[in-house]
Amino acid sequence: MNSRVRRWGAALATAWICAIPATSHAAITWSAEATREPATGNRLLVDVTIRNDAPVQGLAVSVHDYDTSLLRLDVSGSILSQNVLVEFPVGPGFGFGGLDGNTVTLPLVETVDAGVGRVRFFEGRQLQGAEQTGELDISPITGAVGGPQFRLVFDIVGTGLASLTVSSNAVGDAVIFPGPIVSTSNSVTLAVPVPEPGTGLLVLLGFASLAQTRSSGRARLDFASSSIRFAQRLHDSCQPRHAGLEGDHSASHLERDVHARGVHAELLDQHVGQA
Repeated sequence: MNSRVRRWGAALATAWICAIPATSHAAITWSAEATREPATGNRLLVDVTIRNDAPVQGLAVSVHDYDTSLLRLDVSGSILSQNVLVEFPVGPGFGFGGLDGNTVTLPLVETVDAGVGRVRFFEGRQLQGAEQTGELDISPITGAVGGPQFRLVFDIVGTGLASLTVSSNAVGDAVIFPGPIVSTSNSVTLAVPVPEPGTGLLVLLGFASLAQTRSSGRARLDFASSSIRFAQRLHDSCQPRHAGLEGDHSASHLERDVHARGVHAELLDQHVGQA
C-alpha cells in the first residue's frame, strides 16, 4: 500500500513539475540614427526604430542623458507614432492590434536636472500582448513600411560632442511582458559632434565682408582710373589752345598729375589684390 502511495505521489510530482510553464526570454530592441537638418544645419534629427520578438503588454521609452548646454529638444517639431508593433497597419504611425494609443502627445515635455535632459516620447499598453515585430508599422517620417516610428528634433545650442541615449531603462520607463517571460531592452547611445548655431552663417558673413572689401577697393580703383582718363582728355583738349612755353608748362603739369594718379592706382590695385 505504501509503495503504491509513493509511486502515485512521485507521478503527481512529476506531472506538477511538467505543468510549470517554461521561462522564456523576450526583448525590445531600439535603434537610432542622427542626422543634421539639411536646410539650416542647426537642428539634429534623431530617427528611432523599435523591434520586438514576443508579446508585449506595456512599453514606456525616453531619450535621456543629453547635455542641455549642447542640445535642447524642439518640443513641437518631433514626429510620433500613435501605435507601434501593429498587426493591421492603416496609415503612417497608426494601425490596429499593436500597443494601443500613445498617451504621449505633442508638445513633448522636456525635463532638465543639473543640465541633463530627458523626454518620454512613447507610452502604450496592450493587455492581450502586442505580438508583432514592428516590421509592419508604417513610418510617419518616411512613409515606408518598417521605417522609423519616431523622429526627435533637437536644437543645437552649443559646441562639443553631444551624446544621447534611447531606452526603456530610465527611471519610470519599463517594458512589460506577460507572466514568466523575462524581458530585456537594449539602450542605444549616439555621440554626435555639433557646432554652435550660426557657425556656417558667420563663415558666410566673413566671405561677404571680404567680398565687400574687394568690391570697395575695386570701386576706388575704378574712380582713380576714371580720374586719370579725365586728366588725359583735359590735356588733349588744352593742347591746341596753348603754345610755346605756357603750353609746354601746362602739358608738363598734366603729365605729372597723370603719372601720379597712375602710380596711386597701381599701389591701390596691389593692395586690393593682397586683400
